Amino acid sequence: MILSYITQAYAVPSMQGVLSTQDSTAMSIHVKFFASLRERLGREAQEIEASDGLTIGALWCAASGTDGLPANVLAALNHEYATPDQQVRDGDEVAFFPPVTGG
Repeated sequence: MILSYITQAYAVPSMQGVLSTQDSTAMSIHVKFFASLRERLGREAQEIEASDGLTIGALWCAASGTDGLPANVLAALNHEYATPDQQVRDGDEVAFFPPVTGG
């Protein structure tokens, strides 16, 4: 099952107790990674089940296995730019992507 893989491979100590399969308030979040983040993490998307009260920053930690959302990584919550302290809800889609430049 994906969740057991996620909790074993990607949960950082600060996330213990947040990822849950037995919590009655469990929610499912669809996470997408774009461009260099997709390449670095080796996947373009994953589903994460978590307890209520999860922020975008904490979701990044759970999905990436790192301690915090890097300042140069952008996030979108349901196709709208979002900040790391915004909370996610059941069924939300969160996308992480590096800054985009163009000319």
